Amino acid sequence: MSDGARKQKGFTLVELMVVIAIIATLAAIAIPSYRDYVVRSNRADLQARLLQLASDLERYKSQQISYRGVTLAMINGSANYPASGTVQYTLVLNLLPSAAVATGWTLVATPAAGGVQVGDGALSIDNQGRRCWNPANDASCDLDDPLQNWRTTAN
Repeated sequence: MSDGARKQKGFTLVELMVVIAIIATLAAIAIPSYRDYVVRSNRADLQARLLQLASDLERYKSQQISYRGVTLAMINGSANYPASGTVQYTLVLNLLPSAAVATGWTLVATPAAGGVQVGDGALSIDNQGRRCWNPANDASCDLDDPLQNWRTTAN
């Protein structure tokens, strides 16, 4: 058998570079899409948790006649969401107009520093059923702004 009749084995450098380019292109598309999916999923989970906490707050009021003295811990809540694992949001319960005369409340969730939700915006809900999400601001949102209503804002 002469050297010219040998069968080629393996891949050429050009073939390898084409495969690497294809993989890089797919990764450039898939990784941001997956991150967006994770962020939307975390936000939807938090929204469900905020609604559950709102229900728990109303149950507390029906039993205690007011919101006075209620804390997140008293309604099986946590200052961090999720309660275990990597913290994505920090939750704060504000009693209105004050803790001593609590006739209302606002729950505010802000993205935790260094978490995947940073840059996704704050979420809030209050005792009147108003809900907001401000994707442009990680610190707060405006419950009175209909454009920030998480029911009508594109999630």
